[in-house]
Amino acid sequence: MSIDLEQIRSLNPIENIVGEKFTLRRVGTRYIGTEHDSLVVTPQTGQYFWNSRSEYGDVFDFVGRHVLGYDNRWNNRDATQFMEAVNHLAQRASISLDTQTDFHKSYTWAERQFVMRLHEMLLKTPPALAYVTQTRGWQPSTIKAARLGFMPQDKRPLLIDLNLPDKWKAVISKFPSGMLVYIHLEKGRLSYLSGRSIEGKQHYNPPRELLGERRPYYNHLYTPDADRVVLVEGQADAITFAEWGIPALAIAGMHLSDEVILLVLRLSFLY
Repeated sequence: MSIDLEQIRSLNPIENIVGEKFTLRRVGTRYIGTEHDSLVVTPQTGQYFWNSRSEYGDVFDFVGRHVLGYDNRWNNRDATQFMEAVNHLAQRASISLDTQTDFHKSYTWAERQFVMRLHEMLLKTPPALAYVTQTRGWQPSTIKAARLGFMPQDKRPLLIDLNLPDKWKAVISKFPSGMLVYIHLEKGRLSYLSGRSIEGKQHYNPPRELLGERRPYYNHLYTPDADRVVLVEGQADAITFAEWGIPALAIAGMHLSDEVILLVLRLSFLY
């Protein structure tokens, strides 16, 4: 039996958890630290960013660093540390955990680990790291916040001991190696992957039968009620605007479907 990490997360809204430790003020759909204005919480994505500390994560990461006191020693790949955060949030939500259950079997845990492994692969692959830091000129904090990844030739290390759904295993098997991987998140969950070659202008989207239609890409500053949002074509452009502190949405080769048109009508844009 597996622990339902998604249930635990949903019963512990991140704005409440962060707000118990640091005073927040609401700005639209985001929350910003009153004393620490580089601390930003976005309930829509279930994430927080602390730019001055180059720190980001979800509610489990925040609890590990700031409630349990691990600070920069926090390692969400460490099963013992992570389980402490799970137990803390479960108790807070009055959820009884069976000691025999295994959170490693959760799809939510597997997605988290998969995204982190892709990001770590980028950091330890010199040509890929040079592309994002030198060719693109992105700062390490932006690269980290965007959870940019890299698809290696040998994909086995990405999947070891992860209980990923079959659709994601199929996506990974077909995803071309040597590509920068853009992580598409919706409501804190992995929703789509897209790619771009680091050696040319080749782009990649998984087959429609695996993940459905292409999905838009939101940079990490995007919120639905932002005063101004830049609409761009490519994911890289959206990340560049994040580098400048501007929310952006990339249509990423999507057709002008009803969904995209509604997004356009809902936002004000910079040109």
